[in-house]
Amino acid sequence: MPQLNIKNLSALDYILVTRYIEHNFSQNECLNFNLSSFDFLENRKGIESVSKSLFNKSVENLKPIEVAEVFALYEKPLKNNRNRNPANAKKRTEQLYQLYLKNSNN
Repeated sequence: MPQLNIKNLSALDYILVTRYIEHNFSQNECLNFNLSSFDFLENRKGIESVSKSLFNKSVENLKPIEVAEVFALYEKPLKNNRNRNPANAKKRTEQLYQLYLKNSNN
């Protein structure tokens, strides 16, 4: 995985790095990178790890409601954790699932 350690650089440096990424990588590539390297907490780094941990399934076999739960965790890993805050996790998962249903019908 590529890593970029930016410390004490100017705003121009951030702009240049951002422009480089925008011109050399697609949105799908950026999303795949983020999901594969994101720390979902509880020793689960990457979407494959969290999928196995929560559902004992590969990412390709997840149902839409399960994907919604993963994205709820991606949004806020502590607040939307089913073990720490089950009511909030269920509520946010349902909101994301309803959004998925609304957009898939268009």
